[in-house]
Amino acid sequence: MIVFIEKVRVRSNFTIVNPIITEPLELLYIRELLNQEGIDNYIIDPLFDFAPPSGIVPDMVILNGYNVSENLIIEKAREYKKTNINVKTLVSGVHAQVNREVFRVEGVDFVFFSQSLETFRGFLYGDKTKGVDSFDGNRNSWVIGSEDILREKESILPDRRIFNDSIHKTRYLDKKNISLIKGSHGCPYSCKFCFCRLLNSSFHIKGNYHDMFKEIINIDSTYHWIVDDSLLISRGDAIDFIEASNCFKFDGSIIAYLRADFIMENRDLLNELKNCGLDEVIIGFESTNKKTLKEYNKSIDSSIYKEVVKLLKEHNIQLTALFIVDPDYSIKDFYLLNKFIRDVALEVYTLSIMTPIKGTNAYEENKDKLITNDPVKFDFLHLVIPSKLPKVLFYFLFYLSHLRLLKSRRIRKMLKDSVFKGRLWDFWAKRYKNLWVQKYSLKPTRDRIKALINTQDYKSKKLLDIGCGTGQLLSELDDLENLSLSGLDFSKEMIRQSKKANLNAKHYHMDVDDLDQVNDKFDIITCSHSLPYYKNKRRTLEKISQILDDNGKTYIAFASGESLVDRLILLFVKVTTGPAKYPSDLEFRRLIEGIFLIDEYETIKERFFMPTIALYTLRKV
Repeated sequence: MIVFIEKVRVRSNFTIVNPIITEPLELLYIRELLNQEGIDNYIIDPLFDFAPPSGIVPDMVILNGYNVSENLIIEKAREYKKTNINVKTLVSGVHAQVNREVFRVEGVDFVFFSQSLETFRGFLYGDKTKGVDSFDGNRNSWVIGSEDILREKESILPDRRIFNDSIHKTRYLDKKNISLIKGSHGCPYSCKFCFCRLLNSSFHIKGNYHDMFKEIINIDSTYHWIVDDSLLISRGDAIDFIEASNCFKFDGSIIAYLRADFIMENRDLLNELKNCGLDEVIIGFESTNKKTLKEYNKSIDSSIYKEVVKLLKEHNIQLTALFIVDPDYSIKDFYLLNKFIRDVALEVYTLSIMTPIKGTNAYEENKDKLITNDPVKFDFLHLVIPSKLPKVLFYFLFYLSHLRLLKSRRIRKMLKDSVFKGRLWDFWAKRYKNLWVQKYSLKPTRDRIKALINTQDYKSKKLLDIGCGTGQLLSELDDLENLSLSGLDFSKEMIRQSKKANLNAKHYHMDVDDLDQVNDKFDIITCSHSLPYYKNKRRTLEKISQILDDNGKTYIAFASGESLVDRLILLFVKVTTGPAKYPSDLEFRRLIEGIFLIDEYETIKERFFMPTIALYTLRKV
């Protein structure tokens, strides 16, 4: 049996920024269970470039997605059926659990609505009586499964191995290398706008902090985002959490959801929580208006928010504050919200338009007011019920309220990494092979590097090309017998081009700043013409040394700023490729001091109008 497990994603207004990129945790739980049963399975997720494997036909496809993906999930199921009429399609995920009736349509065979993986295991063995709705083709009707409430947490942990080489892509705003941890099920609160309390038939299972830290310490990530709806509910929870962290001597960083009233009631424990790894908290402020909070069934008093922000700053715990902008907002409401954000000096916050999610009481109450039924519009960034203000004015004030975020150092760093970084090179990627510098600069450099590699014992060795661009060097090295090739570049389009040209090479889409996230050692590392663009060149060289085998060699080539003529020529290059600093030979020797020794040094200069290329063969100190 072969199973595809696919995360179905749709684009939104913030897709270009992608402030949050996380592993598809639900899929990794399913993958682990399938592994236990010896069932071949493949993760498919466009966000991480995990495409359907070529030439493999699945027996079952599991489709998982958020509420905005509702129509696309159904469309995907039908596409799979068109390709293979015998394939079985199953829809799962939190949206399916709360709104399973919407997926009882043509193209879908099963809707799995239980939170229990053990129930899913039973389904695989043929038990279709509970936790799943099944389409009976013989009767042309749906068989409705019985409710299945998870009463206690199960012992299955997600299989994260497939993401070991992709964790560098994950982030929470400016924080990189994020793993997701799920400790509890359901939610003990009854906020009107939230569907979390509806999961697992409203039965809440409290997380076990000892088990949580036992899982966390075995995950190689910089930050651990505990995605429970509220990590700590009572003072007893906080004490148990602190004891569990101390038991495992945890020294990492945690991102978690907490409530403002919990912060106030347990302010004396904040220092201990910080020492136990609590790095950032996400708090749903929702509104600063007491009446609105009451309407949301949010049992909290907004008068404590200023003190909460102050306490977190005092204990150096970062905060993301979540606000809901109601369609009934007036100009004064927008003013008061922005005034509050300014007065308390919030660095990071999110604004969501009040959106009644299908399955909640809020949806039923507002169903007759809906101005759209398109699931894609239910992304908290669109009006789905009429606004009090003219729509254009509402949207103008809504997005204007985000401008203050540009003052945040964290947000600017995120934007730089996610939007601006790599875009110039993405532009050049499709034109790279035809650039005028290929003939007299890039190609001669590649030829010389290949010649140097050819003189050493490269068979059964592993090579990494840092700043591989469109993979030209990898392609030219491909004829060297039994040399395992890998390429790394921070430009998504460059990597895409390289993957097309080098089907057998492994690729890393990452920045050199994240080189320490590469879980491998290489016998040969090449880096041609990209070093001048690295801001902290010495740190990059140190990281290259860390992933280079003790007996390995690295070949570094770059246009050298050795002479005045070279520097004048390189001024023109900077205009087309962005900021760069081209070191002289003396400057480079200082950079590698204590890291590398020089085995060979040579220069390449094909024409008088081309800069001098310095090429170094290095070994570790």
